[in-house]
Amino acid sequence: NDCEDFGHDFSYAACLTALARVCAYLGDAPRAAILYQRLEPYRAMNVSFGPLDFRGPVPFYLGLLARAAGNLDSAVGDFDEAVAAASRMGARPWVAYANYQCAGALLQRNRPGDRERAIEMARRAQKIAALLGMDALAARIGELTPDAPRSIPQQGTVAAPETGSGFKPNTSAEAIAAVENNFPSRPTTAPSGATQARFEFRKEGDTCL
Repeated sequence: NDCEDFGHDFSYAACLTALARVCAYLGDAPRAAILYQRLEPYRAMNVSFGPLDFRGPVPFYLGLLARAAGNLDSAVGDFDEAVAAASRMGARPWVAYANYQCAGALLQRNRPGDRERAIEMARRAQKIAALLGMDALAARIGELTPDAPRSIPQQGTVAAPETGSGFKPNTSAEAIAAVENNFPSRPTTAPSGATQARFEFRKEGDTCL
């Protein structure tokens, strides 16, 4: 019944993002439009389900829903916003996901200049995927633009320089530039001397869904 039974409890946003993925997979345009309206008020936030399940910026899911609904202009804008939001947090996997989805929307829209921009965004997503070992995403990116020339580093061959915690790109262009420089993983040393990986996600505006 068009999600009317959903209660506004702690799982509300997580359920909406799960449904957004289903709508995108099925291409369910009518329900995608409904879900878009329900998520829109939370555009400036991120989604999490508990302390360990971070699901990325809300604009990412708005982009999925807009694309499923056939509103490609809105989808491109939403994914651009997701790239910038994820970049400000240093959330590299979500920068890659948003670049990949935006590339797909651009190819689908197919206006003058869209293909060239899509190839560039796919290249950036592929670069992050290779660095982080995101093999499944890397394979999907390769299928998206199979004839596009790319120079992709092998996993572990490119050092990620520290960009500084004060860096906060406000536009997609600034965010893309940040991706080119690579956001760092943040290694720490345990008392035993073993190296551990610590991942930090900074929330935008101290708000999180």
